[in-house]
Amino acid sequence: MKRFRQSFAAMSKDAISFALVAAGTFAAFPACSQEMREVEKLPKDCRSVLPPGTVGTFQNWQVFVRLEHCDRIKRLIRISQSLPVSERPKFYESYIPKERLPFEYDIDIPVLRVVFPDKVFFDTAADDLRYEADEIVRIVAESLRNEPPD
Repeated sequence: MKRFRQSFAAMSKDAISFALVAAGTFAAFPACSQEMREVEKLPKDCRSVLPPGTVGTFQNWQVFVRLEHCDRIKRLIRISQSLPVSERPKFYESYIPKERLPFEYDIDIPVLRVVFPDKVFFDTAADDLRYEADEIVRIVAESLRNEPPD
């Protein structure tokens, strides 16, 4: 947790964001991807993003990347509901085209960027993490702990 806090403290104080790339990779920057767009609507059941006939069958990991991405967004939204409205993050998504990835990926990989509002982590002109930010750091850490192992 201390290392996680130090990573946040080293980031921009305007608005803190991090990117989650499919398969649980954490990055403190958006991956080289297409333009980010705000996540506005998610399916009621994330399984609906799976190709027909795949539910309940054994498939390679690529089939489940979009399902994992949808579940991750829903989980982050759900656990961030405990924050005051003014401190809740916004969610943006994009995809890294498969042409920019190693050939064995053979799928566009979703990137989720989570952006917290200004002054949620730091006071103006301060570099110490605010006491109130502990809950946000806990939420982010909880989400990362719940990512499936690779």
